[in-house]
Amino acid sequence: SRRSYRQLEAKGMLVKRGTLIDATISEAQARRPQSEAGARSGTDPDAAWTWKGKKAHFGYKMHIGMDAGSGLVRGVEFTPANVADTEAADALIMGDEEAVYADKAYESKERRERLRAQGVKDRIMHRGHKHQSGLPHWQRRRNGLLSKVRAPVEQALGTMKRRYGYWRVRCMGLMRNEAEALFKALGCNLRRADGLREGLHGAMGRGVLRPLAVRGPAKPLKRGRVGEEEAVIGGHFADPAVAERTNRRFQERGTI
Repeated sequence: SRRSYRQLEAKGMLVKRGTLIDATISEAQARRPQSEAGARSGTDPDAAWTWKGKKAHFGYKMHIGMDAGSGLVRGVEFTPANVADTEAADALIMGDEEAVYADKAYESKERRERLRAQGVKDRIMHRGHKHQSGLPHWQRRRNGLLSKVRAPVEQALGTMKRRYGYWRVRCMGLMRNEAEALFKALGCNLRRADGLREGLHGAMGRGVLRPLAVRGPAKPLKRGRVGEEEAVIGGHFADPAVAERTNRRFQERGTI
């Protein structure tokens, strides 16, 4: 899988403006144990219980890191379902991206400090704490902006489930199912790379995905703290200089 990432990078398909991190649960192939209180399956002892909302799931979890802009998967971690999303996050941060985008499940003071020390922009959503009555307005606004940027990684995981039937794993055991997850990510990358190469930016999912930087002239930004957050979080969408460079790069490749 690392070899395929290097090949995509060599062809100039990775944008590296950010890494979008998310995870999805896939049900185990084995029958569920009768008890939901940590019981294991005799046929698949690696599968585990977890809760999402008010619903119990028994199986595995696939964590991915996606390149913002190209929609290509750069990293995959595969774990039993009871492993928290945040535990796999650091392995999905490549170190050469400009920013890391993740939802509030990935927030930690230590991770924010590590990103800052590495020179990587912290684009992790904020979550409330027990000593807070609620998030400040600017944090709620920032979360809303980040949610829009993170949307492609959620779409990619949804595509794996719809197109490749990844609601349920096909094998028994962690290692075999991890191999399946890597092949599914590779399949998504090949499909997406073909779309990028041919200029078919809607190759992933049902919608038409245009190059992220090609969005017309920049809009004037509001003043104040929220406006500053918009400038930082959404700057690479609205910057006309970035759009011009991206358009030129696509023209040189003959994709537009």
